[in-house]
Amino acid sequence: MMVKGYILLVALHLPQVQCGGNPLGEKPESNVAHEPQTYECPLCSVEAVSIAQERLASLNKEDFLCFIGTFDPTCSTNVEYSEFSNEVLFNVLLKHPQYVVEYVTDNGEAMKTEYILGRLASPISDEIPVEQCIKAVSNTEGSSTAKTRIIASLKSSLPPR
Repeated sequence: MMVKGYILLVALHLPQVQCGGNPLGEKPESNVAHEPQTYECPLCSVEAVSIAQERLASLNKEDFLCFIGTFDPTCSTNVEYSEFSNEVLFNVLLKHPQYVVEYVTDNGEAMKTEYILGRLASPISDEIPVEQCIKAVSNTEGSSTAKTRIIASLKSSLPPR
């Protein structure tokens, strides 16, 4: 008896993040309606970090999730990414602390959350206004547990008094 083999292809729908409705690096054309495009924000993507920096003043939740999605412990060996993403992370924390608090509250990836908290404990420059970041987090709405974790990370980067 001969058995026929079948291969069943299953398309997995992985969650994709929409960054402002534009693919990485594309600037929106003025007065032109665009269909939202989705894509994954690759780990360690300097380009995604650059877009978050460019859109910092009007950063939306999707842009933030795209940016934060680039963080991963494997990125530590990429010096350009590590330095730039660290700087932008603190800028985002200053301008949009609610996004970081929500992320720490809701993110189910404990290792990723710990990695990001570790980045907050290790600012790349002495010129990063850690005290201002602490105030921004303290004054934002959100989970007191998440805020406490973020503030503890930030405080650990300060020199002893």
